[in-house]
Amino acid sequence: MQPLWYGDRRDRVKWGALFHLASRFELSPIIQVAYWRDKTLKTLQIGTRRETVHILGSVWNHFSNLRNIERLGQAAGKLVIVIDESFLSRKRREYVKQIIEKIRRYSAPKLLFLDPDTGIQHDGSAGAEHASITDVREFWAALNRNDVLAAYPHANRRTGWIDKKQDQLSLACNGSRVSAIRSSGISQDVALLWTRKSH
Repeated sequence: MQPLWYGDRRDRVKWGALFHLASRFELSPIIQVAYWRDKTLKTLQIGTRRETVHILGSVWNHFSNLRNIERLGQAAGKLVIVIDESFLSRKRREYVKQIIEKIRRYSAPKLLFLDPDTGIQHDGSAGAEHASITDVREFWAALNRNDVLAAYPHANRRTGWIDKKQDQLSLACNGSRVSAIRSSGISQDVALLWTRKSH
């Protein structure tokens, strides 16, 4: 996820759905795997002389602090853990292994939320903005019975995109049944897909 895309209307839908699932299945913590990529140039161009100045870190962080969601979790009575280590596509396997070590520390039924910029993609075409099918398989294998895995798929212009993304997630999770949560009024181009591990 890139910081400029964090905190929009899609995040309201995603997090509304996540807190619903956490309450419904009594899950805690909610662990967000952000696939964080902060390559944004934090400067302003002044006038026509192309002079640049840096944006204060306090200003930037006010609007782009991924960890603000942890405070929302406190307000909602749920523990939210943000895993915001930098993600590099060329070090994907190391990243996934590192995250799995962290999530294994939580034995209570938990909700693991994969939140790359544009969702899940087949291994051969997965870029820095995606979780790959192999990533999802490894995360799924690391979860315990009654844990929930949720993922954000980015909408595309094809009809039936949600069904295709549900099938993709189901395939990565050993055929587990996948459901979707959507908003009809806030943002119709976003859905949260989820599946619960039964064994």
